[in-house]
Amino acid sequence: MAASLSSDLQKLTSLPQDKHALYVFNTLSTHHRHLCLLDATILVASSQILLDELGAATRATGLNKANRALLSRCYLVVFRRMAVGPFEPTSRLLQTLGKEKDEKIRTALLSILLNVFETFGRDMLSLLPELAAICLKATKSTSNAVRCHGFRALAAGLQQVEPDENIARDVYRAIRQCVPDKSNAVCASALLCLEAILRHADLDIAHVIKALEHMDSARVRRAAAKCLATREIRRFSGEFVFLSTLYNKSSSRRTRTIVALTYEEMLMQADVTWIAQHWETLLLSLVNDLQMSSIETDPFKALGARAHVQLLLRRFNRALDQEHQLLAIKRLILHVRTAPSRYILVSCLEEVASLIEMLGCAAPQNFEMDALMFVVSHPTAAVHVAAAHAVKTICLNVPSLLSNFIAAVFTQLKETDQEQEMCGLSLALGALLTASVRRPLYVSLDSIAAQVFDFATSNLKVDGREHVAWILIAALQSLGPSFVRSHLSQLLLLWKNALPRGGEGSEWALTSVYCFLRQCRSLLTADVAKRVATLVGNCIQTRKDDLRRRTLQCLLELNSHVNGGATAMDDCISLALTSFANPAPSKDPMALVTIATAADNYRSGLSSLAAQGLSLEVLNSNAILPALEHDYLAVLQEIEASPSSSTQCIDLGIQLFRMLYPKQSPQVQASLLAQAQQFLSKATAARKQALLTNLVLGFETESFKEAMSSSDSDLRNLAGAALGKAVSTKGSAHASAQVDELVDRIVNDRDPNTRAGCTIALGHIHAALGGIAARYHLKRILNVLVSLAADPHPTVHLCALQALARTISSSGLNFAQHTSSTLALLLRLYTSDLLDETAGSTATSNLAFDNDATSVLAECADGLINLLGPDLEDSATSRDLLVKLVGEVLQDPSLVAVGLRCSQHLALFAPRKIDMTSYILSLHFYLKSHDDAIRNATVDGLYQLVRVDANQVIQHSSISSRFDTAIWTLLNADPSCDTVKDIILAWLLQTQHEYNYWVDLFGQIIIRQRLTEVDRSASAARELSTETRAAEDEGASLEQARQEARDAVLRWQTCKFAIKSLAKLISVLAMEHLANRVADLVRIAFTAATSPVEGLRIEGLTLLNLLIERLKTAADPEFPEQPLLEQYQAQLASALTPAFGADAPPAVTASAIHVCAVFISSGIVRDVERMSRVVRMLSGSLDEAAYHGMLRTAALAAWARLQVMSIEQDYLRPILSERLHHLLPLWLDALKDYARLKFEPTSDLFTSVSRETTLTFYDRAWLNIVHAVATLLDIDRAFVFNVLGEKSSDDIDYRGEPAAFFMVLFGICYESLAHASLEGRGNYATLQALRSILSPSVCGDVVFSEPIFTELTDLFGRLLLTEGVPSQLLLVDTIHMLGLSHPNTSSNLEQGFVDQMFDLARLTILPLTIVFSWDQSEQGKEVTQIDASLPKLARTCLAHFVDLTERFPPIIRLDLYNAMFHVFGNVFQALQTQATVVPAILPPFRAFCAKVSATLHEHGQNGEVDAGMLVGPARYILRKLVTAQEDETVNNRVLASTILANALVGALQPQDKLFAKHATFVVRALSNAASRRSAEWACKTTYAAHPIVARLILTELTRHVLDDPRAGGALLSLLFDLLETADLPALIPLVLLFVQANEVNELKIESHEANENTLITINLLSRLLDHVRDEPVSFKMYVSQMPLEQRAMLQSFILRLQGKQAGDKDSAPQISLRTAFA
Repeated sequence: MAASLSSDLQKLTSLPQDKHALYVFNTLSTHHRHLCLLDATILVASSQILLDELGAATRATGLNKANRALLSRCYLVVFRRMAVGPFEPTSRLLQTLGKEKDEKIRTALLSILLNVFETFGRDMLSLLPELAAICLKATKSTSNAVRCHGFRALAAGLQQVEPDENIARDVYRAIRQCVPDKSNAVCASALLCLEAILRHADLDIAHVIKALEHMDSARVRRAAAKCLATREIRRFSGEFVFLSTLYNKSSSRRTRTIVALTYEEMLMQADVTWIAQHWETLLLSLVNDLQMSSIETDPFKALGARAHVQLLLRRFNRALDQEHQLLAIKRLILHVRTAPSRYILVSCLEEVASLIEMLGCAAPQNFEMDALMFVVSHPTAAVHVAAAHAVKTICLNVPSLLSNFIAAVFTQLKETDQEQEMCGLSLALGALLTASVRRPLYVSLDSIAAQVFDFATSNLKVDGREHVAWILIAALQSLGPSFVRSHLSQLLLLWKNALPRGGEGSEWALTSVYCFLRQCRSLLTADVAKRVATLVGNCIQTRKDDLRRRTLQCLLELNSHVNGGATAMDDCISLALTSFANPAPSKDPMALVTIATAADNYRSGLSSLAAQGLSLEVLNSNAILPALEHDYLAVLQEIEASPSSSTQCIDLGIQLFRMLYPKQSPQVQASLLAQAQQFLSKATAARKQALLTNLVLGFETESFKEAMSSSDSDLRNLAGAALGKAVSTKGSAHASAQVDELVDRIVNDRDPNTRAGCTIALGHIHAALGGIAARYHLKRILNVLVSLAADPHPTVHLCALQALARTISSSGLNFAQHTSSTLALLLRLYTSDLLDETAGSTATSNLAFDNDATSVLAECADGLINLLGPDLEDSATSRDLLVKLVGEVLQDPSLVAVGLRCSQHLALFAPRKIDMTSYILSLHFYLKSHDDAIRNATVDGLYQLVRVDANQVIQHSSISSRFDTAIWTLLNADPSCDTVKDIILAWLLQTQHEYNYWVDLFGQIIIRQRLTEVDRSASAARELSTETRAAEDEGASLEQARQEARDAVLRWQTCKFAIKSLAKLISVLAMEHLANRVADLVRIAFTAATSPVEGLRIEGLTLLNLLIERLKTAADPEFPEQPLLEQYQAQLASALTPAFGADAPPAVTASAIHVCAVFISSGIVRDVERMSRVVRMLSGSLDEAAYHGMLRTAALAAWARLQVMSIEQDYLRPILSERLHHLLPLWLDALKDYARLKFEPTSDLFTSVSRETTLTFYDRAWLNIVHAVATLLDIDRAFVFNVLGEKSSDDIDYRGEPAAFFMVLFGICYESLAHASLEGRGNYATLQALRSILSPSVCGDVVFSEPIFTELTDLFGRLLLTEGVPSQLLLVDTIHMLGLSHPNTSSNLEQGFVDQMFDLARLTILPLTIVFSWDQSEQGKEVTQIDASLPKLARTCLAHFVDLTERFPPIIRLDLYNAMFHVFGNVFQALQTQATVVPAILPPFRAFCAKVSATLHEHGQNGEVDAGMLVGPARYILRKLVTAQEDETVNNRVLASTILANALVGALQPQDKLFAKHATFVVRALSNAASRRSAEWACKTTYAAHPIVARLILTELTRHVLDDPRAGGALLSLLFDLLETADLPALIPLVLLFVQANEVNELKIESHEANENTLITINLLSRLLDHVRDEPVSFKMYVSQMPLEQRAMLQSFILRLQGKQAGDKDSAPQISLRTAFA
């Protein structure tokens, strides 16, 4: 092995220099793999040789970053498995390093020592001084690589061992000398070493941090933050004075960013216990210390500080558990009462809102209204907006406070006359009104909205209060068209006065116009749109930023509306262009230098559309910061915080320009482009970059290619994306020209920025073209990218790799031929010095340090994996190289996330070719990572594995990883992560057989709300008695209490998901498994249903409902006659009781009402007295719900359910009987209200918002109510009519005119079915109700009137073609009922009656047209669909059609009979339907033939009908049936032809040849085993039909026996059955012929070995013997005429048979046969 490595490395001398690194990489990779697989005994024996060879490898050429890492891992493999430990070899390495002078070898040795001390540092304490001395010496080298690795190796040693004072002092001195350093990599490494010292020593690092003010490297700042965080956690004394002072006194934004990153690092490094202990100090430090009074002189600094605080508080919130979040809210409210500065107030209020939003319905229910009312009345505008937002968020999550807050704010608003206070109160009231729309159950909006509107319009006339009025009017627009419609004319007049032509309009008024355009689009008719556009046009020339912003917003809404776009002004595109191409100049003098130095939140007019998401590092670059106070509309609309009004004007101008520019003519587009170029040419150098960015965003064309040469990477990316988008729309020729131009610029221009920008553009062009269009340019683009990927400039090769990754992902299979070459390129780059941030010059190193190209290279590898896909299984070379590359990427801590993504795709496409065990273990390890990117990649990889095989993942769970605990902890940290939920659900469904484990786990989560570990094996073996389990619970109580003290309380969202998961488990488990754990399940449901959190209560009641539904039929194992849940009725009732309390939310009460109805109707308890508690709750809900729409409809729906179930459950009738008189009118009134809501939008029954709210409730309840009324009508119509007559205040005779309430029921059902048929919803329940409604006693004749009948049949036709078979059957039954009950009272309605009957008959047969085609072609005879439900559907449709034909006049009936013959004939001929459909339709065919026969007899003889019209088709069908040759259809053809032949006996002459053919066909079928029974039935039936036909049957039977006597046994048996007793002797010759043909041995008649023919002979002769006994004289005469030979044979058989019978029966009267034969 050692010789192999040595000899392989000696081959380097024969290779070119540029291939050394790749060769070393492959060699070391192979050697590392062999070392891992080497037997331990051999390795121990040869360890010294191996180490010598590895030491020699450190001097090999090509040892760059990747190879150094591989060589280090080889050392670690040997060190782990050698006998003597790593001390001596490490000491020798240190000695070698101390003597070495070559910088590359020193770098390699330091890299090895770094890994060795990270792994074994605690075992080598005595080597620390030597390591420190050598590493400190290395930090003074002239090589940046040696200095970096020196600090890193020293840090690795210091992290494991506490240094003495002298070492710490020397190391700190060296660090101070290198911080700051020209090399960012050296500086970051020195800070890493400083962090390691600070874990053990207390040092003053203020000077170090001060020295970093001028270093602009994100990684250096992060390293400094880690140092500060380590120091603060270790030295924490109750305050963060050092950080606060450093943040507030520093004038450098870089230093402030370091302090902010320090807080973030503290939240990441500190454990849960430390945060729980010091959360209050952390909270107040973030809110107060970072926003001291020193920032008040600098608004942008104050805004940046608030942004820092906001981002840090978001992470702080996630670090707190639910209990501490509640405490944090109380502490912040208390802090607000101390009246801090306005900046602190805003942060406190935003944090309260954020915490409330995270808590949801678990938020505290009792807020101090005084503190909130105080901040609402604050004199500062920023506090106004923040307070309004906080109050809105509170009321959205605690809606019970909504009514009180609205009353308090509105009352104070009406009483105050202070302008600033009124502004804050009006904003708060407007925010509360918009919240009321989303929580309509908790406040009566109709009366409040009217009062607010009156108050607003009255204040428009008061000077100084216009803004208050317009804010309220803008908020009222959120109530929607239902409220605004009645006030629209007044609003248009008010807007006209506030926005005059030629004057400076009111921004407040225009805000209300914008809200109207957003919220009431349905009211924007052409006329209204024109008037609004005129009003907006009056403000188009304004120069005020606020008014200009609103104008642009209104123009955007108008142009996006179908009516508004036609009325938009022509000059709005000029306004849009001017807004972003020529914005106002910046007032900050620093903006004249560059936009990066501008600190005014405007940045020379730069758009914020291209801004990245806010982070602490983004804030360091003077980003454009959003804030709520920039636009108060954020609290009135569901929009996020926005940038300043001036920046918003730029953004809105770009959006409007994008919308309008493509619609302009080429001449106008050219003019606009020239105008933009003119603006750009006049701009200063600092302002030009901002304008160029805006123009690229606005035009999205190739007109601004100079942006691709910018030094700003974001602008280069924007320009490349715009060029790609523009090229993709202009054809292949234009694309070729652009590609050629970009390639020429890359070749001719050596500027790195230009080359990088053009490279990015090439990638975007290829991605935008895609598919076939990009294939023609792929090779050329790829050649350029491959060349530039090896460019020594970091920016160029980084952009080339990014473009390559984009090209690979957009190429598809077109890239397959370039896979090998691209993979070779990636490996060559990975093993080169281009990706080493410590290599090269200091300038090059600094460029590469913060822009790691290795991660982009890994993305390229991931693209290749996805490109190859399943072909990886077969492509061994590419697969092995990719696996090797991905394995190396995973070893780099900074590339773990992208490495896990690559591993995920490898596991997807080639699971058998990679080490799945190692991959799964790595996922378990990284599941607990604090890095969001790593954790997300881990979760995605786990989901991919779990959804295929969950056990494969779980079986690798160890005590340390504990997969189940880790995955639930991860969900608890982020309850909104859907991927984690999918993992748990996939795991649950695949391991549902381990239901004991899951029930135990869910019990821990839901009942204790803590995540304690559940033993799966113990749960699986859970077969303990109740006493034993109780004893175990008691014995484990102390340990449980200790565990709960350690574990944090789970968030309610986690518990909610656990309840939903348990519900899924219950829905799929078998009933016996549920019965085993019913006690625990009831306990879990009870705990959830009685939780103080509304969300858990609703889910608990849902779970309770599911338990009742699933276990209502389960019997108690000990008492099988008793239902299982009967013993738990007390717990069920107790779980429901809190939901009916006075403080219960309406949604909870409504859910409990439904559960009550389910429990009562389930049959678990049939004794009304025993469930009186639940019945009283349900009865009380009906009384208490009179004033609440939701509860009223829920109660009526619940009682309706009981009425429907009373059909099956008799014990429910006494409960209902005493309440039906009260319920029935309420049900009908509710349905009438629902109908008015649905069909009369202008009705005054419900006004404004209550219409939509009430309609939502009715949508969920109407079907139950309709079904209940329908069942009552089915059971006792007289009772219904009597009750309606008693309760009705109108003079309506319901009994005489049932249509008085029929139209309501019918209209609701019809509307639901009409919409459901378009939306694909199920309709079976609605169709059931409709069938009852359409009964004649309910609907009368009104359903047959026009246009009702036409609309109904059209709807039925659509449903019959789209619904499933159950609904189709129900529809056909309903149509059949309508057809049979159709009135035909007068002759003048004869034609209308026939037309409607034709429609009904057509609908009856319509479902079969989906399956069968009725044409005569061969293709038409094929069946398109066959399933198990088709036979029943076919039988029902045809039977009902046959019935309906009898309602037609005779002359029309003949045509229908002909059609039916055609239908039946086609079905009989279809081969696919023989086994299923044809047997099912024989009963309706028999009924049809009977009706045809009756018609021929009744009307054919007297000439009323033309018999030929029926006989002809019948003859045709019969001929087809008896002459077909298919063997598989014989059985069905025998049955069908017999039915038809018997029906035609009276219509055809007996001598008709068809009868003879039928007889021949039937008799021939007797020889077929599959059709024998049917043929026997056919013979018997036909034999009895007519004497002549009977003679034909006998003749055919006889002829077949004579033709083949050997096979005539069955025919002879049938002849014996058909003939009369007196005619039986005529069969004796046939019997003897059969005996002779089959050579029946007379000696074996009595033998047990008799064959089938012998048994047939015995049977026949026995029957002859019976005839001899009855008629001896006639038999003797017949026998005497037989030939002597036949007579002797017959005598012999009969005598033997007689002897056998005598042996079987001791005494029986016998006759003398001998005399009979004599």
